[in-house]
Amino acid sequence: MGLIPKWRFGKENLMRRMSAGVDLVKIALFEYLSLKFVDGYGQEAADSLAAAVLNRLFCDEPTNAEAARFSDLNSDLVNSELSNLKNEDEEIREAITQALRMKWVVDSYRRSAPIDKAIDMVDQAHTLGILIPRGEFPSPESFLRMASKFHDTCMSLMTTHQESALQNHSKQSQIPNER
Repeated sequence: MGLIPKWRFGKENLMRRMSAGVDLVKIALFEYLSLKFVDGYGQEAADSLAAAVLNRLFCDEPTNAEAARFSDLNSDLVNSELSNLKNEDEEIREAITQALRMKWVVDSYRRSAPIDKAIDMVDQAHTLGILIPRGEFPSPESFLRMASKFHDTCMSLMTTHQESALQNHSKQSQIPNER
């Protein structure tokens, strides 16, 4: 018999899988929000804004000084766009709700974030009207299925948008210059 119980490896593996599922939802949300913001802000600002909104939603610290600076300088805009998530369709809000709940479980198990931070994360989403306050925590299997499906849907939207942009660019380049 080893020093570490066998069940510990099973739970660690499960937590790793659930954390990967949360990351999959966050990646999909980043792509979705970036696409949503690009027309109003340009690609670079849209990416920065999408990252700042997600950091604030998931109570994550910015990954670098530039991201922290953007978030600080644009705090009102970040808060406004975060609040606007309540107006998104049910599928997006459901993905956010499940990812927040699962992140809370993973962080609590790993003790990687203070419990107050996890509670604040869920309370913030509830207060802003983003969280769907029904149901139970998702099962690991249903959460991973939802995360994968949501990611695929968002990536499909990105591909469709990129193809449309290429077609529009191609049409514009065929228009003769008026000189």
